[in-house]
Amino acid sequence: MQERTETKYRIDKCVEKILFALPSVFSILFIILPLSIIFYVSLCKATISSPPYTNIVDITDSSTVKITLNFGNYKKIICDPYYILSSLNSIFLSVIVTIFTVVIGLSMAYGLYKMQRVRKKIFVTLIYISFWTSFLIRIYAWMSLLGKNGTINNLLMAGGIIKHPIQFIGNIYTTYFGMIVCYLPFVILPIHSRLETIDKIYIEASYDLGYTPTKTFWKVIIPLLRNAIITSCFFVFSMSIGEFAIPELLGDSSVLTFGKVLWNEFFTNLDWPMACSISIFVIVFILLPVYLLQNKMKHKE
Repeated sequence: MQERTETKYRIDKCVEKILFALPSVFSILFIILPLSIIFYVSLCKATISSPPYTNIVDITDSSTVKITLNFGNYKKIICDPYYILSSLNSIFLSVIVTIFTVVIGLSMAYGLYKMQRVRKKIFVTLIYISFWTSFLIRIYAWMSLLGKNGTINNLLMAGGIIKHPIQFIGNIYTTYFGMIVCYLPFVILPIHSRLETIDKIYIEASYDLGYTPTKTFWKVIIPLLRNAIITSCFFVFSMSIGEFAIPELLGDSSVLTFGKVLWNEFFTNLDWPMACSISIFVIVFILLPVYLLQNKMKHKE
């Protein structure tokens, strides 16, 4: 009996070690290693070869090791007007999209929270269905709806509202619209999940203290949703700042963004080091405020 207990204890310990090791192995293989390769390439120089970049470490004829680090790409991103413009455009686009997506998503999540159980299940299921459809298919669907010969123009012309088709696609407003619609589920679901965990006794207590529903929403519910709202903001901002497909297909493709510049450097110019430098720059730009905010929240706790 004692041997069985010891054997079971050893098996449990072994399983526990494996479960603890899996996240580390996953992080090393699929996060740290790819990022290390990207960072390595960003420090190389572009050249006409296969692959189209030089090596950092070079062994000369005299068997000496020569290390050449190229930080010129990062200097270009900070100093070159071309990359500065793309940075400002991407930041402005991401901020606008984040604000509108979070405001609309918060309203929809609160509406779901107030719905009856049966209707709530139906609407939540519809939101989940959007994840089952390919991102590009959804964009092409909006292109067919908003195009000159699309469904919306045909309905407006059939109703006598307009005489000629309206050019919906190819402007910044369609870009905003497409990104907001595509990113809404990433705001609605986290906030709705947090709302479901809020004890309704807080809301009832606020009513007992004389708060109106509006005042209860701003003074009680919003503070309880703070972490979920902040998380949703980072979700949307981090996805939108490097977005390429929606601005390219729905918006004005001539507007420079991180995604557009990255595509041009990688596929058109075959400047892989520059493309990798932009990728690292975007990652640091996103992670730095996240790190600072997490430290601030821990300090407050």
